[in-house]
Amino acid sequence: MKRIPKWMKILLLIVVLGAVVGFGGYQIYQGNFGGAVSVYQIDSNISTEESWYGNDSLDGIVKNSGTQSVTLSETQTVGKTMVKQGDTVKKGDALFSYDSTLADIQMERQNVVIKQLKMQLNDANKQLKTIRSYKPGVPVKPENFDNTTAPKSGKDSANSVEAKNTAASTELQVVPLGADDTNTPNQNTTQQNGAADPAADGTDAFMVTYTRSELNEMIQEKKDEIRDLDLQLRQARLEYKKLENEMDNTTVYSKMDGVVSYVGNPSDKSKPYIKITAGGGDIVQVNVDELSLANVKVGQGASITNWMSGAEYHGTVRSIGTYPLSDYEVSNTNASYYPVMVELSDAADLNENDSVGVTLDTADEESDSFYLQSSFVLTEGNQKYVYVRGEDDLLHKKQVKVGTNMDGYYQEILDGVQIGDWIAFPYGKNVKEGAKTTEADISDLW
Repeated sequence: MKRIPKWMKILLLIVVLGAVVGFGGYQIYQGNFGGAVSVYQIDSNISTEESWYGNDSLDGIVKNSGTQSVTLSETQTVGKTMVKQGDTVKKGDALFSYDSTLADIQMERQNVVIKQLKMQLNDANKQLKTIRSYKPGVPVKPENFDNTTAPKSGKDSANSVEAKNTAASTELQVVPLGADDTNTPNQNTTQQNGAADPAADGTDAFMVTYTRSELNEMIQEKKDEIRDLDLQLRQARLEYKKLENEMDNTTVYSKMDGVVSYVGNPSDKSKPYIKITAGGGDIVQVNVDELSLANVKVGQGASITNWMSGAEYHGTVRSIGTYPLSDYEVSNTNASYYPVMVELSDAADLNENDSVGVTLDTADEESDSFYLQSSFVLTEGNQKYVYVRGEDDLLHKKQVKVGTNMDGYYQEILDGVQIGDWIAFPYGKNVKEGAKTTEADISDLW
């Protein structure tokens, strides 16, 4: 076996030793210089002491639990009202009746509309069947398909037929039989009064031919017409059913024991005509993220603002959901949201599904909390951490107590770190317990 030259062995040894020395030097550099983690002071550049929510202001939806509201449709008019505001009613008591005159007229009109649409739909289906029976290049007797006509322009225009009847003459454009999608020169013949009949050989003078592309376009147009007519017919039937239901239920009854809290103007269809309240006010649902849920308590007071009128009401937190909402979409997708029910103390001029503002009352005690940019807060399970510089100038992982989360951008810090501390951006290969630190400006990070 051929021996390795001595000089090659020496060269190999030098390369290996160089690699070892280089790696060791790199490790020493990383440990003493390159491994230092930048830390940034908690100041106004990465934190704020104010919540942009304005004392935990939240969006709420009126649920009207414990309240019966009756709103008039555009076709409903009030006939006779049996109660007035402030009256006490029992379940089953008559509240008011409808004047069915307008609804009856509307039903008759709607019935006529349905019949007309059914006739148009039936005719359109027959016409589609007729068009589908046509063959390209085979002469057929032209029929009236309403707005469905062969194209008047494009490469197929040379094969179209145009007939004009006047008192003076009849002009006929004859198309050679068997024409398809190819351009075939037309043979024009003009028949004057008293001239020989061009159909003397037994051919109908008003027979026409269509190309394949013309037939396809006619079929598609007719299918679109049928689709639109079918949709109009279904909508007309739904409207008729609604009117029929109104005719069958001309008297409105109370669904609960309660008090008539509101009787409105029957001509204003944008608001409920009548409202019955069964002991208690309206219910408003607000959705609170899991990180802020610790600040919400049953019995806590709340202020409710009607966005439309500006009216303000007072309420109380009655329940806090134990299960997160599965279909609630917000910008902060990392947090779960829970339903919180707030009951208004008194009757309010609110409609079901109205959007309102809800501000939860807070204690008047001093708080040292502040809001830190969420990117500096590390989440592990249900715990929150930050990497903070200790008195030994080394990096330490420290748990923090958090409060309100502002749409994922800022996280309220209740305890663990404070304004003036130096913290690290918690992502990077060198960020770990015991790492050396070096002070930096936040502009270097962004």
